[in-house]
Amino acid sequence: MRKLLLVSAFLVLPALSAFAADSPWVGTWKLDLAKSKFTGDTFTYSKSENGLFHYSDGSSTSFDFGVDGKEYKTAFGQTGTWTAAGANAWDSVTKLNGSVLNNEHSQLSPDGKTLTITDSGTKPDGSTFKDEAVYTRVTGTAGFIGKWRSTKVSV
Repeated sequence: MRKLLLVSAFLVLPALSAFAADSPWVGTWKLDLAKSKFTGDTFTYSKSENGLFHYSDGSSTSFDFGVDGKEYKTAFGQTGTWTAAGANAWDSVTKLNGSVLNNEHSQLSPDGKTLTITDSGTKPDGSTFKDEAVYTRVTGTAGFIGKWRSTKVSV
């Protein structure tokens, strides 16, 4: 019986140490912006039966909103307020628990084939950010309604 326990211990201990080794995925990672591509994502604006706009990115993120200055629930417990900023533009403010996360300006090109979205705000460390994404129309013919694909992203 003692030999069986001893042999078992010699077999189990090396296996346990292999399982205890650090995973190669654990640690601190840093994004190399020069080598990163953020283009190719898509989203769709459509009209809901209730007359509001509907946003969907093809995953579980979708919500309805109006361009009327009222606050609407969006994704991840956030809220958003949209207002018209001219004939072909929207301004929106995204909040979480009442605190502003970002301000966004969405501008359609005069031909309606390009949508430029500029986000700005303050990071948790107090520094500011300004990001810009340019989208091209995949479907739809006029206005914001249609499917859009990113072609250029500046972070």
